[in-house]
Amino acid sequence: MPNKIIKITILCGYFFSYLIYYNMEYFIADSHNDFLTVLNNISIKKYLKDNKSIFISSAIFTSEMDNPLQKIKQAKSVLKFYKNTILSIEDSWFVNKANIHELLSQNPFSCTLTWNYRNKLCGGSNDVSGLTKWGKEYVKILYQNNVIIDNAHLSHKGMNDVFNLIDQPIYNSHANIYSLCNHSRNLFDHELKNIYLTNGFLGLNLVNYFLSKNHATIYDLVNHIDYFVQKYSINNIGFGTDFYGSKNLILDNYKDFFVIVDLLKSRGYTKNDIEKIFCKNYLCFLQRCGKKYEKNNS
Repeated sequence: MPNKIIKITILCGYFFSYLIYYNMEYFIADSHNDFLTVLNNISIKKYLKDNKSIFISSAIFTSEMDNPLQKIKQAKSVLKFYKNTILSIEDSWFVNKANIHELLSQNPFSCTLTWNYRNKLCGGSNDVSGLTKWGKEYVKILYQNNVIIDNAHLSHKGMNDVFNLIDQPIYNSHANIYSLCNHSRNLFDHELKNIYLTNGFLGLNLVNYFLSKNHATIYDLVNHIDYFVQKYSINNIGFGTDFYGSKNLILDNYKDFFVIVDLLKSRGYTKNDIEKIFCKNYLCFLQRCGKKYEKNNS
């Protein structure tokens, strides 16, 4: 009988957390969701209407595309009807001096330079080389046109090159912390410190093997949050889920985020703290970058 009461109590806790989520006590701002890449494979209208995120930066993953600009334009034409989503570009391998103005005309919020591997712009996270001559020129052009450079997937030398090249808040849309999980995609402590010192933003992502060398759980994600908050700041951290970008995630959708709320509360985080991590930090970062945001009105 006592075990049955415990189970009922736990289920009630989850139920009420679920209700809190759908009563929108906590909104979610996501700095990296790849749903625009699979634009033809899902009902985008239903997805944008049903998700409970107040704001999404959605990426076009170009690495496997023959004509990325065509896809970017297609996505941009859809997004004009949805105020809660901005466009980002993941992997700028295709950009050259002949088409860069065509890319800029689509007004992306951010661009990564590569996706893990070396290209004509830079080295990726699986490489040790920094920015090439064209890579440095590209970064300066993005900076001059108010496009945020996203350091995700960039080599550590490349991140340092970007840091020394332009005066812009350091932004990494989806990565985790190397001190807790020594994966090449994760950030060293001096890189985390630069995010804090420049009032930038880190979106922690949900990829299993970026969170732990063992089978990661939600506890590992909260450990990454706690590490950054305790060592640097509570104002420059949030989520970059990688939904639709990876199959190896510890959560499948925004509906499950109430579990994170419960764990953060158990560690002493207040409602205001959780609101910062869930949405305010990213929305404030967007404001600092000159990006206006609105709730989805569709």
